[in-house]
Amino acid sequence: MLKMDLHIHSTMSDGQANYAQIIEIAQRQRMDVIAITDHLDPNDPTRGYWPWRNTPILNHLEELRRLAAGKQVRVLVGVETCINDAGELPISPELYRNLDLVICSAHYLPTGAPAPVRGDLYNQDYWDAYMQQVLRITNNPQVTVAGHVFGYLPFKELLDHPTTFDERQELSRTIVKRCFTSQFEDELIHHLVTNNICYEIHGPSESTSPAFLQKCLSAGVRFTIGSDAHAVEAICNVEKIYQLANRCGITEQNLWGIKEGALV
Repeated sequence: MLKMDLHIHSTMSDGQANYAQIIEIAQRQRMDVIAITDHLDPNDPTRGYWPWRNTPILNHLEELRRLAAGKQVRVLVGVETCINDAGELPISPELYRNLDLVICSAHYLPTGAPAPVRGDLYNQDYWDAYMQQVLRITNNPQVTVAGHVFGYLPFKELLDHPTTFDERQELSRTIVKRCFTSQFEDELIHHLVTNNICYEIHGPSESTSPAFLQKCLSAGVRFTIGSDAHAVEAICNVEKIYQLANRCGITEQNLWGIKEGALV
């Protein structure tokens, strides 16, 4: 199967490796295609806004394409962002035209959503608002990929004690089981198909159930594989994701960008 990692962060936002280092790692890992997708969201209250070193963003994209030219691995240019309260991407038309893909992730809830309460991890109203935010994201046809829908959930402000990375992933899985609905899953799949948006099989959170992936597959949803790498050692670390995809019957033809057996 085509080897892809379409969710990698560089030093332009909160990643540890620069463009050249990421491309070198991808070539060593014999990847077919990667995407560097740095955070770009001036509205994000938790992550801050990286102005990409105060240089016009298009200059950075041009530099990335220059570094990628002639390499064995195909390098796509993207961003990870979220929609604003109007349901729009906070991206200029010129920038959008110069991107290969846009990952949209619900890193935060819209204005007017229930305020987070420390210790109240399973507040149904809060998670109903999160599910509505995901549906708003997947109702925007400019979005290419719905990012980590069931993982990396925005509950930092709900926590009342320190947690490890593994504990947070387990909390995410528990929240999904207790608070997410089958109606949400059905509406999400409908939006993905209707608006031709891919579903990201997200590696580090290990958050997507095989049953949901099979529902997506049956409905004709396309998928992307993403490590969501920030640390150097996580770049192109996608073996477990491919194992899950294989178990669910996902083939190369179900991946984004594949047409008639070739990457387009």
